[in-house]
Amino acid sequence: QNDLPQILADSKNKLEQLNAIFQFVKSKVKWNGEFGKYTDVGVKKAYAEGVGNVAEINLMLISMLRKAGLNSNPVLISTRNHGISLFPTSKGFNYVIAAVELNDQLFLLDATEEYSSPNVLPIRDINWRGRMIKGDNTSDWVNLIPAKPSEENTIMQITIDEEGIIEGMQRSNYKDAYALNYRNKFSKLKEQTIIEKVEGESDDIEIDHFKIINKDNIYKPIVEMFKFSSEDLIDVIGDKMYFKPLFFDAITENPFKLEKRGYPIDFEVPTGAKNMISISIPDGYSVEFLPESIAVALPNNYGFYKFNISVSENKISVYSSFIMNTVIYPIEYYPEIKEFYKTLVNKNLEQVVLKKEL
Repeated sequence: QNDLPQILADSKNKLEQLNAIFQFVKSKVKWNGEFGKYTDVGVKKAYAEGVGNVAEINLMLISMLRKAGLNSNPVLISTRNHGISLFPTSKGFNYVIAAVELNDQLFLLDATEEYSSPNVLPIRDINWRGRMIKGDNTSDWVNLIPAKPSEENTIMQITIDEEGIIEGMQRSNYKDAYALNYRNKFSKLKEQTIIEKVEGESDDIEIDHFKIINKDNIYKPIVEMFKFSSEDLIDVIGDKMYFKPLFFDAITENPFKLEKRGYPIDFEVPTGAKNMISISIPDGYSVEFLPESIAVALPNNYGFYKFNISVSENKISVYSSFIMNTVIYPIEYYPEIKEFYKTLVNKNLEQVVLKKEL
């Protein structure tokens, strides 16, 4: 309580106060890895020692939010490895997070996760719904699934020379769960280690001029930028060049190989991924073949995939968009999603053909 005036000194409104307190608790008390809906050593001792379990950290957060005049309450949840609680029983929950009702919105917070932000919870928390316990001894169910898809949007510019060697620039923008995962994966690593990992995941490229923007600012999307080159992404055969239009961003394998599936598919969070690619073809070449543009959708608006490709003078423009609107995909529509991914992969594997002009 004595720290609050200093914590809130630069806050201009209630939302900024929420963010300031959230960041303070995350930096002040580190999570010891223990789950639970009850405190172990107590909030005061955890605050003094700088370490605590889930309940101590998030109940501390709720207390400070309330002291600042924010309407905050605990939300009991069952983590993903604990199953789903169909009824509000004491044994059904094993974890507690914080909720704040502000400006007709509900913000969910978990201060055990270093790179989380309001309404961007760690995956372990996102398990259908939780039970918010209010100060007047009433309780309500709260939806834990994000209302909007997490996004990964990529822009790529590529130039192909007469030898089939490419040089390019890629800029990727990661939001919400994608940004949280990126920070957890890369934020503690040295730049050269990150470059090696990205090169390993992307295959056949060499990276130069690598840069990450907003790595430590959790309230903004992560932006990853790099230049790259490759001698291996274009197949040159005689007077023709062959390449996948999405290059190393292509999805080339169907994850659904079983004939039948006995349980629903868990996508963890709603997701979206967009690619915009501009390809400059070399002088003396023309486009002999382009894959056809397509749009395919899953039943009940569960998801869709769109692929558009066009050519104008010496530029090929490629746009792809993948959206998964659901978290839990039902097993009765398994044949549809298996065919959906088959169509997507086949399209990603189709090649553009360039021909040398005589």
